[in-house]
Amino acid sequence: MSEGPYVGVDLAVRRPSAIAAILNNKVSLELATSTEDIVKAVGELSPRVVAIDSPLTLSSSSYRDVDLQMIRMGLRVLPISWRSMRLLAEKGISIASLLRSAGFRGNRDPPDQRAEN
Repeated sequence: MSEGPYVGVDLAVRRPSAIAAILNNKVSLELATSTEDIVKAVGELSPRVVAIDSPLTLSSSSYRDVDLQMIRMGLRVLPISWRSMRLLAEKGISIASLLRSAGFRGNRDPPDQRAEN
């Protein structure tokens, strides 16, 4: 396994996305706008795992099953049918796919399906 940082991407569609890396109790932060810039920035960090704060699935209805579960728990959820949420999900899905193709593992990948660096 890589000894690189843990990386989180706070994804945005209209504003820059934030990329945070934690290694040895130190945090670094970078901003990136395009999908390509986000993937490049994450790749340069050589992370041990990447977490993307974005829906990574789509649904034909307003709410996904996970959304309904969170609503039952009393949490507020934005519908995936909203244009901004759909755009966010599409960008997140694209970035997650590109990162997996490059061999990085994500927070949603089962341990036996995670690529080792």
